[in-house]
Amino acid sequence: MNAYYLEKPQQQRLWRVLATTMHATSTLDQRLWGYQAPHKMIFLISYVFQYFGPVAMVSQIAYAYINFDHMASSQIEAMLIMIGLNILVVTKVFSSKLEAYTTVMKNFMNEIHLFHHQTDEYSKQKLISREKYTRWTAGTLAVCISADIILYCAVPIYHNIRNKEFIANKTAILQTSIYLVMPFDYGYNYKNWLIMHCINTYSTTVAGYLLIVFDVVNYAIVFHVIGHIEILKHKMAFFSDAVKSLNEREVRNKLIEMIQYHAFVMKSFKEVQEAYGINVSVNYGFNLVMDSFFLFEIMSKDKVTAVIYTLMFSVFMGGLVLMSFILEEIRKKTDGLSDMVYSLPWETMSLSNQKMMILILARVQPQVSFVGAGGMRTGVQPMIGIMKSTFSYYVMLKKKV
Repeated sequence: MNAYYLEKPQQQRLWRVLATTMHATSTLDQRLWGYQAPHKMIFLISYVFQYFGPVAMVSQIAYAYINFDHMASSQIEAMLIMIGLNILVVTKVFSSKLEAYTTVMKNFMNEIHLFHHQTDEYSKQKLISREKYTRWTAGTLAVCISADIILYCAVPIYHNIRNKEFIANKTAILQTSIYLVMPFDYGYNYKNWLIMHCINTYSTTVAGYLLIVFDVVNYAIVFHVIGHIEILKHKMAFFSDAVKSLNEREVRNKLIEMIQYHAFVMKSFKEVQEAYGINVSVNYGFNLVMDSFFLFEIMSKDKVTAVIYTLMFSVFMGGLVLMSFILEEIRKKTDGLSDMVYSLPWETMSLSNQKMMILILARVQPQVSFVGAGGMRTGVQPMIGIMKSTFSYYVMLKKKV
């Protein structure tokens, strides 16, 4: 089974599924990964969704403004959450159009992926572990978001069947998952509601999978960057043991190899930081604002609603925790590089090689940590701060509402 992970990524089912899903959600041209142009239907879905998100967000805000006085508190709360999710979706689609994002998507499959760096058994094991991490992450998030989408679209149907008499008397309206301003009445007309709910089911499904797939690829690329850092440290350790048995030219070639590999790792890291900086900052901001609303809905509503928002809370809070630990790992893995370089037996080297050692030492001195857009700090400490704020905001909401 492990041999499968060593194959070309474009031939593996996971990456084909991710490429097709991202193309359908307008966040990747799958041809950048070496695949052929998708079916025309995928192009159509991608084109429609690219423009539907911003229009839906404006329409939801307009609906809330027009109907605010007649909306139930539960409907207002659900709409606020959907507007927040819509902003998150639009931001991801927007950031995928940036040049830096396109560059890192192309370089990931052509350079960064550890498939291209299988030089020994150690690098192969790192590739296998990265592929397994990616599959575990994708599978867990896919199960949670699938269950959430099904419930989020099915619960309004259950509510409408249960309250059909109140709807007939116009003392309650037909519920759906997203409320938009439309030129027809779907609050009491079942045929119009069916059209609207089909549109909402489509948009909810596409948006839900966009949210997880976009982040899964983000995590996967960072997994591979961390793998490169570990391989670099392994190269240094191997060189340290073998340096005394090498002649001056061989030592020089090894030092040049380490300089080039370190430069590649730092280049890849900076590309990823530039491409995903907006996504990371918006994810942190989203969790800071919206997690307290999820918690409020979980604690204050009926069991079915609580299950929906528990799954949603798990996806986004779990994503925050996973992202924070992954980004923290970059800092932790690079912290020891300068000590490893300094501990190399440089005293046995020639003067020219010692000068090269000084160059390597200067390169590995600066601390490497992922900085989001706007200079936002990332990692475990900001994550803990968001968790504390979530419970503080929840208490405030509980007292006010």
